[in-house]
Amino acid sequence: LTPPLWCQFRLLARRAIVVDFKTMPWPDAAMQDWYSRITNCYGMPDGRGFDLVPEFDRHYQALNDDQLYALRDRYHFSHAVLYNSTPTRFNVLFQNETFKIVELGDGQ
Repeated sequence: LTPPLWCQFRLLARRAIVVDFKTMPWPDAAMQDWYSRITNCYGMPDGRGFDLVPEFDRHYQALNDDQLYALRDRYHFSHAVLYNSTPTRFNVLFQNETFKIVELGDGQ
């Protein structure tokens, strides 16, 4: 799981991400899944387009461990990139001035 504008992470780290904010699929069913992932991970938007990024970022920073567990169980990811300001009890694997990578386990 990554912050809203971290879509390049999948290319640089060669890892899958839960949802890519900037890449929307075209088949109807895939677009519905994309929108569901966006709203589940980043919150229900009030605005439109790239003006949503600050709103999504605020929601993402406010995620708590229970929400992360629910997202992990739904989308089957094992790690998340969180802001340092996001409190968590998960094991921190890496941390810099702005972000931390936490391990959530596999949810199995």
